[in-house]
Amino acid sequence: MDSFERWIVTSSDEKFWPWLAMFVGSLRDVAGFTGSIAVIDYGLTIQQREILEEQRVVCLPALNNRIQVLDRYLSLASYFDPSIPALVAHFDADIWFNRTINALFSNPALRSGRLGAAIDVFSCDYYYTCSPRARHAEVDQLLKEVKLAFGEPLQAGMIIAAPHLWMHFANLLESLIEDGHAKSCWGADALALNRFACDHPESFTLLPISYNAPPLWKFEREGMNLYATEPGGVRKSHQSAQRVPIAAVHRTSGARCYKEYDVALADMHPNVAQRWAQIFGIRELP
Repeated sequence: MDSFERWIVTSSDEKFWPWLAMFVGSLRDVAGFTGSIAVIDYGLTIQQREILEEQRVVCLPALNNRIQVLDRYLSLASYFDPSIPALVAHFDADIWFNRTINALFSNPALRSGRLGAAIDVFSCDYYYTCSPRARHAEVDQLLKEVKLAFGEPLQAGMIIAAPHLWMHFANLLESLIEDGHAKSCWGADALALNRFACDHPESFTLLPISYNAPPLWKFEREGMNLYATEPGGVRKSHQSAQRVPIAAVHRTSGARCYKEYDVALADMHPNVAQRWAQIFGIRELP
């Protein structure tokens, strides 16, 4: 029997409840995930917590030591015992799942002690808004290094690692803020992720965009499947671009503005979306 515990963690408040319904519903009914699911609580109602409990979703109190976008990683790192063999994946709650993600939890590099993430579509401006102007030259150099190594900066909407590496990542995030390399604001998590990959290449593995794909990748639909083309040729000159199946659709705040690209769970799996909307008591689907 597999000795590794499999955990998927996200975070939510009361207002993000409809998105959480699509997250949990697609994870269960489309991806068929049978591992453990946890939600870090940033202001859910008593009724919402009761619904999660009924659906066998663990509700974890937040530390609330930082703003939510950063505190979620610090909270996650504090909950999992580093001595227990486990893989813990944190997905943003504006993600829904279109196929199985079992291969993620059997990835040899992750199981051997590496932290994993996928690349973003392009480099976002938050690397500069989350860092002091005096540090922008360092940010320039960091982005140059990650683009050379991976093709594009890493996207923090999905990070997976064993508990001891989550502690390492949380400590790095805190130290970047405490040392003045980053502000305590949105984007600092992505800055820390890219810093981790460059500073600790022996503890990082690049994952395909299958597990974290914003719709700006411009999906191709074939039946019930979604595909995107990842620019592998940018990363390695001898490789051609890779067409990859999409398991996790990340409807980022920026992508939602582009209706021609955005894909909701209800677009692909309307019955699943309606079923979980009813379970979670939601009237309008996100």
